[in-house]
Amino acid sequence: MEPHEIEELRKDLHVIETHCNNAKEDLGKLQMKLLEIRAYLNMMEKKSK
Repeated sequence: MEPHEIEELRKDLHVIETHCNNAKEDLGKLQMKLLEIRAYLNMMEKKSK
C-alpha cells in the first residue's frame, strides 16, 4: 500500500469517527428527551387518577 493511500484511509477513518461521535451525542440528546416525555406522561397519568 502506498503512503498516500494510507493517508487517505487515515483521513476517511477520522471522518467516520467524527460522524460516530456526533451520532452518539445526538442519541444521548434523544434519550434525554424520551426520559422527559416519560416523566411527563407519568405525571399526567397520576393527575388523571
